[in-house]
Amino acid sequence: MVNNWTEQAIMKFCQDCNDTVAGTEACISKPKSMDAALDIIRWCQHTRKAVSAIQKPSKLANESSSEMPGNSPVVVGVDSTKSSMDNRLSRMEEYIEKMMSTVTTRSLCQRLSRPIYVQDTESRQSVQKEPTSQQVSFSENKDDFYESEGVVLGVSTITITASQGAAKLFRVEVNEAGRKVLALVDSGSEVTILKDTIFDTLEPNPYVIRETTMYGAGTKMTMPCRLTSPIKFKIGDMQFNQQLYVASDMILGCDFIIQNKVVMNIRKMNSNCTEQEHATNPRK
Repeated sequence: MVNNWTEQAIMKFCQDCNDTVAGTEACISKPKSMDAALDIIRWCQHTRKAVSAIQKPSKLANESSSEMPGNSPVVVGVDSTKSSMDNRLSRMEEYIEKMMSTVTTRSLCQRLSRPIYVQDTESRQSVQKEPTSQQVSFSENKDDFYESEGVVLGVSTITITASQGAAKLFRVEVNEAGRKVLALVDSGSEVTILKDTIFDTLEPNPYVIRETTMYGAGTKMTMPCRLTSPIKFKIGDMQFNQQLYVASDMILGCDFIIQNKVVMNIRKMNSNCTEQEHATNPRK
């Protein structure tokens, strides 16, 4: 019974509030105490005042409050002094800014540390059954802070060109028509890209199937590119022939990685894995 009377008193307080908009908002929120109802009403007034940017003179507020009946609840509007509500709002703004900074930092780290090992279930099962000669294995040097080289099984050499913690950018030497270029190994790229300066020197010049637009992952960046007929290129002693996109940098994308069952060893530091090891345990 006591709780029922308390709830009725709180609702009566909200309904009889001189600020009908704030009072209605408080009624909808169903506060559990008078203090909570008062906080909701003040918050509503503060928000409306901040949006409209209208500062009412405190004198008018005092005059209007003196004209109200004695039995009517009065909620004085937020004045120019620093109130507890102002402090609470400032803390909320600081917390939101901190969270936004954290989200931005984590997004950048996730972009830099995306998984380099890419192999779908079907490809993994086929490797376990029968190792193929088209596997290219990459080993990583343990040093995270200096430019260093890792060993690739008689195929080519990976150069770690940048490091940040556990995130690394892998580049492999690709031979295209007698010219060597470092290609970025990027499992986040859906397509494999040929450097435009290399493409322009090829003779005879490959056929351009169509011109299209490339979009940067998670950004609004766009880049014009061209889709070509199949082009031959070599990594070490292995030769490949596939359609490439032409843009400003050489990238071995996800399509090349999956199609040729590329395995990059980033867990076993400074060690050379054999093809048999990849066949029995492709994640090592």
